Amino acid sequence: GQESFDPPVVLSFNWDEMASAGVAPHTVQVFRWNPASEVWELIGGTADPDHGGVSVEIDRFSVFAAFGKSTLVFSDGFEGGDTDQWSGTRQ
Repeated sequence: GQESFDPPVVLSFNWDEMASAGVAPHTVQVFRWNPASEVWELIGGTADPDHGGVSVEIDRFSVFAAFGKSTLVFSDGFEGGDTDQWSGTRQ
């Protein structure tokens, strides 16, 4: 079975790496991989500008990722931030 945390622990992602890859920091959220449904589930997150990241409380081991919307503007004028496409890092 899955190990659980009581009390929950805080998982943090640094958004410096994501910002340099064109991700808008204010859009970063944390997701958990659901292997049964094979989808990323949004679990939220709180932006922490003082530490340059996003944090969320978790209550068990899993695969987590931080995704944010793109800030890229393409040569045809399309702005990546207007899409539902997410980019990010995984822990």
